[in-house]
Amino acid sequence: METARKTRAQRAVLTALKELQNATPMELFDRINALGNSRHIGLTSVYRALNSLVESGELRRERLNDTTARYGFNDSAKTHSHHLVCVKCNETKPLDQCPFDEKAITLQEKFTPLYHNFQIFGICFKCDESPVVAPAN
Repeated sequence: METARKTRAQRAVLTALKELQNATPMELFDRINALGNSRHIGLTSVYRALNSLVESGELRRERLNDTTARYGFNDSAKTHSHHLVCVKCNETKPLDQCPFDEKAITLQEKFTPLYHNFQIFGICFKCDESPVVAPAN
């Protein structure tokens, strides 16, 4: 889907995203400007670049909540991801598997899901002084 020439901001976003794999606009902004580019790229330019790259199909946007989204390369083998999100430090950890059973929802509810977001919000062990130990069965 690379038919049009890329702007400087789009090239910078793609370069930073290759390193980060999955990132918020602010993480991309920080990484781009930490790379020592001769000219600063503003946060507004990062957002514009992200929007155009999503529209072109090169990137995918995953909403984490009402105010935060993460961006990654649009890999057709991986249509979505799921995250654990720490409410203290904002660390986001992707889950390896999807806990959502689309077939069961389709059969039980007579509803065909098109897409979904799944995040678990909590406190990571680094931020919690007394992590909860799972009870023994």
